[in-house]
Amino acid sequence: MRLWVDLGYVLDATVASEQHNHAVTEALRWAAGDEATRLIGVSTVGEPKADQLGRVQADLRMLELENVLLYAAAPDPRAVDAADAMLCLGPLTNVARLVQHGADLPPMLTCETNYNADPVAAAIVVNAVENQLILPIAESLAVAYPALCGRHVVIGKRRIAVGASGRLVYDEEGEDFVPRDVVVSVVYDEIERAAPPA
Repeated sequence: MRLWVDLGYVLDATVASEQHNHAVTEALRWAAGDEATRLIGVSTVGEPKADQLGRVQADLRMLELENVLLYAAAPDPRAVDAADAMLCLGPLTNVARLVQHGADLPPMLTCETNYNADPVAAAIVVNAVENQLILPIAESLAVAYPALCGRHVVIGKRRIAVGASGRLVYDEEGEDFVPRDVVVSVVYDEIERAAPPA
């Protein structure tokens, strides 16, 4: 599988920020440790762009990943077109721009945890991209890669919409609610046994 990752690090010195950044690194570690996956590109969202790129470059060096395209904003749609799957670990700003430019996007996983950073972008992506799996806010970003691969998770179809705050609203009727695949549970014991070495 050729994988594109769109991510955003939180660059302040809080415990929550470090937990988020560690989870992003763990998701990259999962992808790097899977022989069936080749990471072909990473795009970052957030400011300052140079710091975002510096952090992802450090993670890629640590994971010994080379020849990966890097974008400090929305990537060129032609680059993403080469991907078989997309893992979205940050606000959906870049992905919404791709949608608005008519890009042909691969199947993707998006993380509700980041929807509140750009609720408009989250609503655009959730409404427009049918072939996506959503990781609810209650689940760790660290399980995003196995979830994308359908490993160690239970997936269910839910009718959802993105609320003004960026939180998902479930199972309502109306034209604003769309059916999407959602991770409904994670088998954490299996995740821990299958995790790549640190």
